[in-house]
Amino acid sequence: MKAQYKVAISLLPLLALGIFGSSVVWPIYLEYQQQTAELDSKKHENEILLNKLKAKNRAESERHNLETEIGTLRGAVPKSPELDLFLIDLDKMCNNAGVDLIAVEDPDPETVKAIDVSEEEVLKISNESSGKLLGSKNLDKGKNPQAKNEPPAEDKTTLKKLIKEVTVSSDYDGLVSLLKKLEHYERITGVKKLSVVVPEEKDSTETRQQTSNQAAERAKKLGLHQPVMSFVMTLYYLP
Repeated sequence: MKAQYKVAISLLPLLALGIFGSSVVWPIYLEYQQQTAELDSKKHENEILLNKLKAKNRAESERHNLETEIGTLRGAVPKSPELDLFLIDLDKMCNNAGVDLIAVEDPDPETVKAIDVSEEEVLKISNESSGKLLGSKNLDKGKNPQAKNEPPAEDKTTLKKLIKEVTVSSDYDGLVSLLKKLEHYERITGVKKLSVVVPEEKDSTETRQQTSNQAAERAKKLGLHQPVMSFVMTLYYLP
């Protein structure tokens, strides 16, 4: 047999293997490449969806925090006096501070009038200061003279208020602790006309002068021996 035939015969298996590879293995390889490309595309889409989901969760968390803050602000200035809720909170603060809550009552009309006058003076000074900064003198010259005869418009943005006089009794540390708790109370309130008296057993001239104070009179009637503090509490709420 010639050498050429021998080489051709020896190459036949290789040729058959090449034909087999091109007809079977190559399509499999192409399919593998296609699946790999699709997998990479799915991974990219999955990353995009995860980023969108994280952004959505972050936005929902921020919205929830914002709603919580708004709710807290609304709770700080309620739509009604909510006196019962305040009395419960005040009783808890007194118990935690070791203070005896003696009374929560309506103040006398003179006290309410004095508080209203003081607030009006502060508001007037504030308006005058703002007017000077804004050049109110120049603005007044350009106003219509007939406008002076018109009644002032009602300010609907002013908060309403409920005024109560609170009387408590405790030692010095307890009274200071209660004032600190009132300072950090979440609701917007005001404390004015604060006075502290120390009951005395002897009916001296100084004691008689102190009895003009309502807190001192109450302490004397109740036979208290610890300092008695009274203050006017203003509870603000929305109009």
